[in-house]
Formats: sequence, structure tokens, C-alpha cells
Amino acid sequence: MANEIVFNTTTGATLYALLFDATGQIYNVALATFGAPGSASWTDYDIALSEAATATGVYRGSMPAVAAGLYSYAIRSQAGGAPAVGDTAVGSGSLQWSGAYVIPTGISGTMYGTLARLRAEHLAQVPAGATNDALLTQMLETATAFVNDALGFAFTGYLAVAAARMFWRDASRLWLHVPYYEAGTLTGLICHETAIATTAYEIEADDHTALFYEWGWRAGRYTATARWGYGGAPESIVKVTMQMAADLWAGRDVRSQANVAGVEGPGQVTVQRAFTWQQYTTIQAVRRAYGQTGMA
Repeated sequence: MANEIVFNTTTGATLYALLFDATGQIYNVALATFGAPGSASWTDYDIALSEAATATGVYRGSMPAVAAGLYSYAIRSQAGGAPAVGDTAVGSGSLQWSGAYVIPTGISGTMYGTLARLRAEHLAQVPAGATNDALLTQMLETATAFVNDALGFAFTGYLAVAAARMFWRDASRLWLHVPYYEAGTLTGLICHETAIATTAYEIEADDHTALFYEWGWRAGRYTATARWGYGGAPESIVKVTMQMAADLWAGRDVRSQANVAGVEGPGQVTVQRAFTWQQYTTIQAVRRAYGQTGMA
């Protein structure tokens, strides 16, 4: 474990990193554990960064001995003789940690499922190591991209800040279907130039797309403000993605959509490189649940 945290800036700075786990707990170097941040313990949090060579502006620090997972770090510029709460933040980053080395993010860094879970549930026999982890990560991200293509959208969370969006109702109906949004965040509904009071329509507690109005919504242009998006991927989509990633791994050296690996005869193993009917059915069910119509 060496030099996994890298930051570039002007030469001659005194920098350190603060390491955070997925729940926002900060790493205490003195105690070798994560906990809630506190100003009284600030000098126990710093992970020193050293300039790689004189006048390079490349600063590096080493990951501590922490468990595998996704971590983020903040870079501070030290003003005095010791780290202090008031030190200026100059950068940040994140990395996927195997417990011994940084796992490459592959195509996009966005996956349904995790490398650790893919190994545990489908590919425990694959030897550990940076090379195989890079390949497995690529398979998982490729599978995620295939699933997104079939869904017609991606589970990338909700907007951090609510924003206005326009949509169209082409006929008068009792239900107004709006783009998917985080439940409880829809406000400011307007039809043409007329604001519609929230008391004029109903929203089911767990609904993210449909508004009911007993007198019927008229055709025309609507706008509303909400935290739009699809949230996180449901478990069924995670399972389909990991199944396909495992199939892509098994079939990475074959060229057809369905092939066999191993020996000929009764011992041969079928390799599936396209969605199975069950996986496709699952994806279509999720599409409908998230307000999509038709078949993708």
C-alpha cells in the first residue's frame, strides 16, 4: 500500500488528506478506525501528502489499512505548524479500495452491484489480483450499460437540488403522468401560465409519476419543480446485472451470442451472452414500475 492518493497542484505546498468512508465517518490515524469528525481530534485525521519530486507539483499519500470499499478524500492545505480545522480545502477525490490496492473504475465508474458481491455470488473461483479485478469491473460496467440500454434510462440517483421541468399532456385524462421524481419533492405545478394548488390533486404516498385530478387534466404544457431522477437500482436490476457480468466473464473468449466453454460432450458448459428471457422479463417489469411504457 503506497501512493494511492494522488493530487496535483502548485509546487512547494504542505498538503494532507482526510479520508471518509461511505457513511461520512472520518478516519482517525491515531486510533486506526473511523468515527464522527470533531475539531478536537483534527490533528489525528491527517494523512500526509509528499511531493513526488522537487518542483513537480505531484503530491502522493498512502491509503491506511482499511477494509475494502468506496472511500472519498478531501485535500487540505496546511497553513500552520500542524493540521487545523481552518485549513483551506483545495481538492477532493474518491477511490474503490480492494483492501490492498485501488480497483480500476473501468468504463464509467457506475455499476449496479459491486465487485465484491460479483465475486462472492458468482465468481468466487476467479483468482484475486489487480488484473482480474480490472477485467471483472469492466464486465460489470459493460453489463450495467446493456441493462441501461434495455431499460431506456439509468439509475443514477435523484437531482441534488430540485429543478423545473416541462412536460406535455396530449389529451384530457384523470391522471397526469410526470417524469419520475423523488417522492415528496414535487412543487410548483403549472398548466400553461396558471398555478395549480397542491390541494387540487392527489398523489399516492409511494407514487413517483402519477397525479390524480377528479375533474380531469386538460391537454397542454405543464411545468413542475422536483428532484427528478430514478433513484438507486432495485435489487432485481442488481441481480440481473451481476448475472450478465458473470456470463460476459465466462464468455469473454467466444464470439457468438450463445456458445459453450470447456470440453465437448456432457461436460460442456453453456455460455449465455445475451439476456435470458427471465432477465428480459424482469427488466420490462421494472420499466413499467418506473413509469415507462411499451417494450425497450
